[in-house]
Amino acid sequence: MYTHLKSNHNEPLLEARSRSLMIWCIEELTVILHRTYDTAMTEMQEYKAKSNEKCLLSYKDASLEDINELQSPPHKGLDIAADDFKNQLSPAIS
Repeated sequence: MYTHLKSNHNEPLLEARSRSLMIWCIEELTVILHRTYDTAMTEMQEYKAKSNEKCLLSYKDASLEDINELQSPPHKGLDIAADDFKNQLSPAIS
């Protein structure tokens, strides 16, 4: 009978600990989520500002280098790396 009373007595304490742990976890995750959101928004604003700088160039203000940069395909280095990878696979396949 004593153990039954003792276990019933500790249940509210365990529930309180569980609740406080859950509240702490939620608060920590909320802080992490807000920090990540703020970082993403800052990066997006920086990217948008850089994009607007390039887009705001008029044909009079743009140099040949600026035009070539805008016309060049993105990720040029990745295409070369993919070709190198394919070339390395070719001997293994044949």
